[in-house]
Amino acid sequence: MDEPTLPSLDQPGPNPNIGIGGNMPPPEAAFNAEELAALRAKATRFVTASDVWTKTPITTKELAEQLADQINGLRKVWKEVDDWRKASKKVWDDKGKEVQEAAESPLNTVAKAADLLKAPLLAWDQQQAREAEALRAEKIRLANEAAAEARRLAMDAAAAGSIAAQAEAEAAEAAAAKQAKEANRTIKTGVKSASGAGRTLSTRTRNVCQIERLSALYQHYRDNPKVAEVLLSLANAEANSKDFDLAAGHSIPGVLITKTQTIA
Repeated sequence: MDEPTLPSLDQPGPNPNIGIGGNMPPPEAAFNAEELAALRAKATRFVTASDVWTKTPITTKELAEQLADQINGLRKVWKEVDDWRKASKKVWDDKGKEVQEAAESPLNTVAKAADLLKAPLLAWDQQQAREAEALRAEKIRLANEAAAEARRLAMDAAAAGSIAAQAEAEAAEAAAAKQAKEANRTIKTGVKSASGAGRTLSTRTRNVCQIERLSALYQHYRDNPKVAEVLLSLANAEANSKDFDLAAGHSIPGVLITKTQTIA
């Protein structure tokens, strides 16, 4: 089956070569161009023969057996190309592994060092954030006191009927409002680069989930298509496992199992 098989009732078996070779790869290709050209030519012959088979009804045992030869020939060509692919890229895979192994130690060491240094910096930044929040709380307290004093002055001015006192109360109210706006402003913390060449490092907050009730979590996401994909994958794996016997009555809850056939 080194050559394609075409349908024939008179003389089953291999047919003469059909088709032409593919384009040559560029001269800088990192593989044997002549080997690839030969494989492409062989693949073209088999695919061209397959075009004939797609238009040929299988009406006899001889044709069915010839078609089996053609399919096996296609599989053999596929394996030849795949074997060539593996062999041709092995040298690059090996070089890639060497590069990966060579870089692994410094990568891990540098990452470990960065992680170790982040801990004290996080603690320092958290302390700065606590101090900033305490300062903000104190500013809010003073702003509230100023607002209360402004309201008192306004009531006194209204009771006295004094234009000057009323103007003083309005000025105090405006100052208190400005003070409150300043007090409620968020104070940003973070650690800037000493040299100015690096980026500012700041504390980041993210939510981390842990499963407490799997059933409740499933109910929440049950309509998500990704959940169905995962469950279907698990079901297909179980239904095709060696211990699963559909004829013996084995089943999977919520799944309709049917048999499908392919030629292998």
